[in-house]
Amino acid sequence: MSIDDALAEMAILVKKGDFAEDLDNFRKEVSLMSRVAHPHVVSLLAAHVLPPDYMLVMAMEGESVAHKLHQEGWRPTWPEIAGIALDLAGGLAAVHAAGILHRDIKTGNLLVGSSGTVKLGDFGIAELAADLEEEQRDRHSLIGRGKPSGGFHKRHLVGTLEYMAPEVLQKQPTTAASDVYAWAVTVNEIATGIFPFADCTKENPQCQTVLNFGYGRQELAAAVAAEGLRPILAPDTPPQLARLLEAAWQLQPEQRPTAAQLEGELRSIVEHCSSSKTSLGLVHHDQAPNGICIRNSGDGVHQSAALQTSDYPVKPMDKSEGRREAWHKAASSHQPHITAGAFETAGARGEDRMEDRHIISSPMSEAEASTHLLGIFDGHRGSQAAEFAAQHFQERLQSNWQASSASAALQATFLSLDASFGQLQDKEWADRKGRLGSAAGERPWPGATAIALLVHAGRLHVANAGDCRAVLCRDGAAVSLSRDHTADSEDERQRIVQAGGHVSHVLGNWRIGQAGIQVSRCLGDHDLKGAGGLTAEPEVSSRDLDDKDTFVVAASDGLWDCISNEEAVNIVHDTVKEPAMCAKRLATEALTRGSTDNITVVVAFLQPVSTIERIYSDNRQKYAPHQMFMTAKRSSKVSNVELRSADELRDTY
Repeated sequence: MSIDDALAEMAILVKKGDFAEDLDNFRKEVSLMSRVAHPHVVSLLAAHVLPPDYMLVMAMEGESVAHKLHQEGWRPTWPEIAGIALDLAGGLAAVHAAGILHRDIKTGNLLVGSSGTVKLGDFGIAELAADLEEEQRDRHSLIGRGKPSGGFHKRHLVGTLEYMAPEVLQKQPTTAASDVYAWAVTVNEIATGIFPFADCTKENPQCQTVLNFGYGRQELAAAVAAEGLRPILAPDTPPQLARLLEAAWQLQPEQRPTAAQLEGELRSIVEHCSSSKTSLGLVHHDQAPNGICIRNSGDGVHQSAALQTSDYPVKPMDKSEGRREAWHKAASSHQPHITAGAFETAGARGEDRMEDRHIISSPMSEAEASTHLLGIFDGHRGSQAAEFAAQHFQERLQSNWQASSASAALQATFLSLDASFGQLQDKEWADRKGRLGSAAGERPWPGATAIALLVHAGRLHVANAGDCRAVLCRDGAAVSLSRDHTADSEDERQRIVQAGGHVSHVLGNWRIGQAGIQVSRCLGDHDLKGAGGLTAEPEVSSRDLDDKDTFVVAASDGLWDCISNEEAVNIVHDTVKEPAMCAKRLATEALTRGSTDNITVVVAFLQPVSTIERIYSDNRQKYAPHQMFMTAKRSSKVSNVELRSADELRDTY
């Protein structure tokens, strides 16, 4: 190799400094880099440590990961992301094994070569772990003698805010666990293509969107350290990787895995993927069959809408249902990718009167990664029935499912929950009467409407009893998945009267029994069951899902009192594609329209989405995805791509 060829493969970094401290820091950096020799750590070839010019000579490794992500629009596939995570974990483990803390792990300090492997660089603020431990002991000694220790904080609160671990933000010394935290934030940034916390809202930092309301730096630090704020995972993050990321950014440092443990876990995943010639979920973002569920909730609002039944696709169950389900499980080629989130609020009633409950089990279990359960339980006359259903629905469903089809299991689960709750209420009332006698007062009869959505084997099953509602967005339009069971429905009134119940028209609405409730199907309310005409038997429907089905909205009646099916779908169309954010937007809209009920909204996307794409206007995509723009730019066809200003993008909520 000629001298020119050798120089072409070297990078020379010249550092300037005018003070003795600058020279000390440079020499320390050289010393630390010389301690580590690892294929995923930048190699130090030579150094010039005499003033006035300080130089580091390193191997030419490639481009900055941050530049490739945020300037070039690079979006690696899941196998590539897994490999990068492994490379970085291996390099970090070697750094820690050498007794060094990097203290500035981020995409800006990673270099990616033509082969796709990454190397960790920039040891400018790195320190020996032993030196930091000694300084910490000295600090405690000074504090014990009543002397100030502010210099310690000033010296050690270093790094980049968005990647700093909670303990560092709380002015505790950096440890190896702090580097592991930064590893997780960095890997997630590579997976999402979004700079950490760049899209936090000041109003609700737990809901990340492409909106930027200027979340303050001090507020961000407080939210990370004290409120548990973390970057949101990519919707299609493979479960194996998601578990590692969430473990690595745990609040308590001792609960995080070591870099060596991360390396071992990732190596097993990558090797198993290669040996079995399968992706284990590590596929391209647009192809991932299943992902991690986003579960966010907060304060919100509640409303209900008019009865709409024209497109309600009820299929009567028959004995062939189980055979059809088995056939679909074997034959369906479409596997929806579920990303679900929820938002709930007591609304104007106040938190002490919050009677809604919900469940999101996505996936239901590791063994059933393609099976997802969503449920909403809207309590009335108390929250006990809703609470009981939310606690026991999944276990009862799984038990019933072993003996029947999914649809039949849903129906059996509603009926068995209702019976069990009635028995529990009878026992509790008997105990109360035995203890208090006539002082026990009037017996309560709590109830709850309920809707459950089960996605299994490319098929969507919906079971509904009451006026909770679910709506599917199919090919941009709203499709009802359930109908409201209230006394306003003529067929429900007839059923109640035929069963011996009583209905009356009061203040513009039909009411049932002396209790005067409106819903005709529900869990609980056992004083109105039997001869009262109420029933817990749900209406169950099933349908195949395909690539035209994009998302589902399910909500308690507090939403539907003020928002129609079509409006709900259109609002999600024009909201950033993060499910909890969409749920919050729907609930907030209902509150502003005057809803006074509790509100719970669950939004589940059925296809992979990103928070920076698929924003719609009039059912048409409003903003071109970044990758479309970059592809057009590289092919010199930018004029064919519809571009929108940054201000217009931020104004979309």
